[in-house]
This record gives sequence, C-alpha cells and structure tokens, in this order.
Amino acid sequence: MLTKAIKIIVGSIAGAVILLAVAALAIYNFRCNDEFFTMSLHNLFMLIISIGVAYFLVQRKIDERRYQDGQIKVIEKIISDIQKSLSDDILSNDWNDNLIKLREINNKISVLKRVCSGYNEELMQNVDYIQDNFNELRELYEDIDSKYTRQNEEIPPDQGQSIKNLSNKIISKSDNLWVDLYTKK
Repeated sequence: MLTKAIKIIVGSIAGAVILLAVAALAIYNFRCNDEFFTMSLHNLFMLIISIGVAYFLVQRKIDERRYQDGQIKVIEKIISDIQKSLSDDILSNDWNDNLIKLREINNKISVLKRVCSGYNEELMQNVDYIQDNFNELRELYEDIDSKYTRQNEEIPPDQGQSIKNLSNKIISKSDNLWVDLYTKK
C-alpha cells in the first residue's frame, strides 16, 4: 500500500518536472525563433492526418477493450451464479425449487456459451464440458425425482453422491474457465 502511494507521488513529481521543462522550451523557442509557427501546407496536412489516424486507432482499441471487459463481467457473473447455485446442497431443498434452479442454471449456461463463442477454442471446450456435465446432472436429478421422490422413498446415498460429484465437476471446470478467461486470449 505504501509503495503505491510512493509511486503516485514520484510519478506526479516527474510529470510536473517534464511539463515545466516542455513549457520552458516552448517559451524559449517562441521568443527566439521568428518562424516558430511557420508551417507549409504539406506539413500541416500530414500533421492533421497523423493525428486523425492515431486518434482513430486508439479509439478503436479502447472500444474493443470495453467490449471485452463487458463480456468478461458477464462471464464472471454467470460463473459465480452457477457456482453459487450448485454449491448449495441440492438434495436438501424442495424438489420444485431445485427444478426451477436447474432451469435457471441451464439458461445461464446457454448465455455463457453465447458470450464465450468469440473466445478461443479451449474456452469453448470448457463451456461444452460444463454443459455436458450439467445435462448429465439434470437427467440424474430428474431420474431421482421420478424414481424416489414421487414414490416418497428415501434416496440412496450413491445417487446423492453422484449429484454432488457432478456438481463438483461443474464447479471445478468453471474455476478453470475463469482462469482461462484471463490467461488465454
């Protein structure tokens, strides 16, 4: 924390010194050089074109970066929502609530797939892996619902463990997706 404050102070002092030096040089040149503002039409035209092109290129890069930052924020939100939903014990809640939660997660995975489509292939493979495991989780959950819950029977421990394992796989892969988002472009 202290080093950040020192960097800001040193940077400000260096900026002020450079600004004063440039201003002093400009004043000296203006007073001593009679042709200070004299410029040919060709030089003026080239200056305007170079400033315009530089501005356009910088502005385009800023727009691309803002777009990517927006995508990353959406992806982060979706991943955290998926992880939060799956980290709850899905077997201890009301089954109807869980079915709604599974539909919400499925919708979020669909949006995640759409948003990630512009990124590299490895990122899309992670999203596909999440989608496949989620489909397996949903099928297992619906199977448990039809076999045990509707019959008012107790759910076997291996079925509950299978749901937890699939949830953990999805959470783990979404962590990898999060890391890949920042490290691989």
